[in-house]
Amino acid sequence: MLGLTLQEIADALDGDAFAPKEMIDRLMARTRDTIARRQELLRRLDDVRSTDPGDWGDVLSTIALIRGLDDENPSTRQYSVLSAGSGDQHTVMLAEAALSEPDPHVAGALGWALARIGDQAVPVLAQALTGPSERSRRRAVEVLAKIDSPSATTALAGAVDVRKTKQTYDTRDQALVTDDDGTHVRH
Repeated sequence: MLGLTLQEIADALDGDAFAPKEMIDRLMARTRDTIARRQELLRRLDDVRSTDPGDWGDVLSTIALIRGLDDENPSTRQYSVLSAGSGDQHTVMLAEAALSEPDPHVAGALGWALARIGDQAVPVLAQALTGPSERSRRRAVEVLAKIDSPSATTALAGAVDVRKTKQTYDTRDQALVTDDDGTHVRH
């Protein structure tokens, strides 16, 4: 009933090495893992639904791309990107993957695929330009530069304006809380 393996049941019946608290901790970890896998499945199904698949071929190609992008092997991820085709039905998935991809070769393939898609990828990438992750911001700039369209250029220019405004406010706020000699005026 607790989901114990046969070995865990044998250990519990043995009694000498059985620690109920450790067993509960392991069961909780397994439950969290199961919940995480179910949430990931739900996210994937939502991704498939968001591509508005027209037929089973679209569903299967989307699922194949999702699995390929989630693979641990960078070569498999790169192959999935390169075989995704030139359609724009997977734009959001490819853009999100590009923003978080740790392998530079796979990131390059993702950038190339998004450049082929073009302006459809700009909204996702533009949103990342103001996000908290430096890696994502940098990757968004790289991919927008590869797209090299008027809307990509506008997104890049807008991000620069936002950054300058933020720096201006940060500098102003710092001036408000410190005196000329650097001592705090107010807390």
